[in-house]
Amino acid sequence: MFLRILKKKFYFVLPNLYNNFYINKFFIEIKNSNPDYFYDDYILSQAYGTIPYSIWGINNTRKYVPIKIVKQAFDFYYQNKLSVNLLFENNFIEKEHLADTYSNMVLDMAHRKGNYITLASDILENYIRKNFPKYEIIKIVNKNGLNRKNILIDGRLNNNIESEPIKYKKHAYILLNPICGSDCKLYDYHREFIAKEQMNYNENGLFICPLYAYISFYPSCTDNIDFISLSRLKKLRDKGFRNFVINNAIINRSINKNYTNIDLIESYIYYLIKPEYQDIIRKKITYEHYNAVRRKMYGKV
Repeated sequence: MFLRILKKKFYFVLPNLYNNFYINKFFIEIKNSNPDYFYDDYILSQAYGTIPYSIWGINNTRKYVPIKIVKQAFDFYYQNKLSVNLLFENNFIEKEHLADTYSNMVLDMAHRKGNYITLASDILENYIRKNFPKYEIIKIVNKNGLNRKNILIDGRLNNNIESEPIKYKKHAYILLNPICGSDCKLYDYHREFIAKEQMNYNENGLFICPLYAYISFYPSCTDNIDFISLSRLKKLRDKGFRNFVINNAIINRSINKNYTNIDLIESYIYYLIKPEYQDIIRKKITYEHYNAVRRKMYGKV
């Protein structure tokens, strides 16, 4: 999840705009009906994430998603005044991959001013700037790209983020709660494996990290040296940073198949909801899920 701070207001961009859409929908509707549950000056402004079938993304699910269902999600965000931010993390794209029909349909569907693309590939960036100029581009960078204006910074730099020579701090996005530690030796291999499987439409290319037993999931990930707490977030804001990202949980399921929606929900609650309302939110979302299951099994409840 991204958040942007301007004039003491926090502007959040929710992760998983399609996958786990119902969780985003739940929090957006709660924000509309009970704004007092949220920390003061919090605004939900964007939703970002990968559309599973797109080969431009990194996702362990190659299941086809009907385009009309994607449009319904986009329409919901638009109706609730949230921008769409499409996440295309695949840095192994070649020119021939730019012709991917499904990815281009998704781009065309959300092509309007106020929407965003977060990406890693220079080839894809040039293509989108030329053919879909209404999008604002956010580039995923490592230590070598910190002088760009709109950037999403690799979470492995969190330990030294205050001392890094970042030129445009108010336009930089910082990952708050990375699941893998900065010392993970399989991080690059993991992402490369999934990216190439995605481009090959390989449904069986599931990556299960052999180190998953040592990975800290939420809320135990608060012990991760790269985790950014609420108190540190405020300090970073005071130093000039305005944008922060709650980790997208999709790729984390490929680390450990036991990573659940509970981990995602708890991260929302930690960063968004005041302590005195957190148990209320947990009860509300459990009740919503229970009724959804009953409606699916028995019809109208």
